[in-house]
Amino acid sequence: MCTPRLPASPTTIHLTATESTMFAVPEATIGCFPDVGSTYVLVRLDAEIGTYLAVMGNSMAGYQVYHLCIATHYIPSHHIPPILERLGALKGLGPHSVNETLDEFDRKPSSRLEVEFQLSIGRGQVRVGR
Repeated sequence: MCTPRLPASPTTIHLTATESTMFAVPEATIGCFPDVGSTYVLVRLDAEIGTYLAVMGNSMAGYQVYHLCIATHYIPSHHIPPILERLGALKGLGPHSVNETLDEFDRKPSSRLEVEFQLSIGRGQVRVGR
């Protein structure tokens, strides 16, 4: 599990990415610079990837978001309904019970080709290692 660098709110502990997750800095594509909230997060990403996203305006998808520790878990979207059912059945939602449930469904892409595809960023095929 990664420690997330992108708090959705001050109390966010669990951030989940699926194969359909998109993370972008869209204002960069129209010539504007990222706002205060985005710059706080972008400068904390490894390997200058935040700088790359802020300047180029490219986006990341799915496993990339997890791989760069923007999300804490990578879960295939077909597992979301059972997770919601399981979380709804929990008595006393605490961070540990939620984390255990998410860990149970946490999956990495199944093939090397899928990982390579998910880790390529934009058209430039930039690869970032952990």
